[in-house]
Amino acid sequence: TMLPSLIPLLNSSGVVPTPCEFNKGIKDGSIVGHVGFEESLHMIAAALGWQLDEIKQTREPIISNVYRETKYVKVEKGNVAGCRHIAHGYMNGKAVIELEHPQQVMPNLEGVNTGDYIWIEGTPDISMAIKPEIPGGLGTIAMAVNMISKVIAAHPGLASMKDLPVPSAVLGDFRKLGFAKQCAKVSTK
Repeated sequence: TMLPSLIPLLNSSGVVPTPCEFNKGIKDGSIVGHVGFEESLHMIAAALGWQLDEIKQTREPIISNVYRETKYVKVEKGNVAGCRHIAHGYMNGKAVIELEHPQQVMPNLEGVNTGDYIWIEGTPDISMAIKPEIPGGLGTIAMAVNMISKVIAAHPGLASMKDLPVPSAVLGDFRKLGFAKQCAKVSTK
């Protein structure tokens, strides 16, 4: 469900009337695409023990071939329905991490099969698909709620997601799952 408060987010994500307005928004910084790509690249690299030399990002308009309408936004055929944001992290001149986020309004109207996809080249290679994609808003809320007990039990100081235990659902009262005792130990240090 799209909320009225998301309209500024849609605009900053590239949902604007025309390709010309999209290009203007890219130039003046009002269209940013997906916020956090650079930080995500650095966190992934740090978790792998890598130091990135360079980050390059592109943002391209997703032009709609059909009319799209939600309760809060209308996209005419030929206008911009979203932004394809791609970010690459480089080491020694080679792209070693790539993130892509084709954020758009109602992709299903053009038969786009949405999902979250992960490809890792290594031994063995890994290819994963989560379909349909994890809804951004709900996924963010769930992650924040399910990390509360882990953050409370963490040592004092600044920590990132790579420093905390693997995210997992907390099913039940976390006070009865031993987290309260861990918190008491941490707070007395």
